[in-house]
Amino acid sequence: MANNQDKPWNKKRYDANTHASGIALINNLMMRNKDAEERYREAAAVATDESLVQYLESLARYRNSLYEPLFEWMNALPPTPMPISKQSRSYLYEHWGDFREALLLNNKSKVVEFCEDSEKKISRAYREAVAQTGVPKDINEFLNKQLQHILKIRRKVERMETVPMLHDNDF
Repeated sequence: MANNQDKPWNKKRYDANTHASGIALINNLMMRNKDAEERYREAAAVATDESLVQYLESLARYRNSLYEPLFEWMNALPPTPMPISKQSRSYLYEHWGDFREALLLNNKSKVVEFCEDSEKKISRAYREAVAQTGVPKDINEFLNKQLQHILKIRRKVERMETVPMLHDNDF
């Protein structure tokens, strides 16, 4: 099963042993996290329920905590021209209209569902990034550490669907 070439973690997206592959991964994930942070902040500004606002602001802080180290990595790496990628858009960007409608209707379960889907998509992107071959070891280890943190947060987000948003909404 591990050798199945159709699985996304076995597909080779970049040339092996190039620093550009690591730069492209970091850039893509950095932009996704920044976009999601901005969308969560916009959503918190629109939401009227206090517990929902806290929940969305907490997710925004969490995505910013993923973005900042990636931004530092990008600044430390040599300048490399990067093509603009549609993959750098977050799940919330793609579904902003429906997400905003759920916020305006104060539909907590739908909002939590969108947040859960967003976190699933970013964890999938990190999984694929960690599985890439040819990425420098230090970058791969860094992304793997972030992936472990994302998986912890994702479990918390999944619990929010079954446990009401009452108190501790901080990630």
